[in-house]
Amino acid sequence: MSNPVAPFAVLSGEGTPLEIPFGGSVTTKAHTRNTNGSLTVLEFVHPPKAGPALHTHLREDEVWYVLEGEYRLKAGDGMFRLSAGAWPSVHAARRTASRTSATPQAGCW
Repeated sequence: MSNPVAPFAVLSGEGTPLEIPFGGSVTTKAHTRNTNGSLTVLEFVHPPKAGPALHTHLREDEVWYVLEGEYRLKAGDGMFRLSAGAWPSVHAARRTASRTSATPQAGCW
């Protein structure tokens, strides 16, 4: 039996900020330490035409929720254009990369 996880809430503006090399911001909203190893939730704000380089998650699936702005997401052989409300999912071992459009900024979970 797994250890029970206490309910918690992270309010708007709360979380642990992290630095990212291409500008913008990333804030940890939930970490495997407080979700019994099951989940990490990150909130990103990217400047125009920025985002993570092509990379692969070997064990973890990756799910996004676009809060504002527009993104291009390359996942495997597919290219997706995403705007607010989009919910893309990429399974482990797929190579992914994303970039924002020329909008002032874009944000996602």
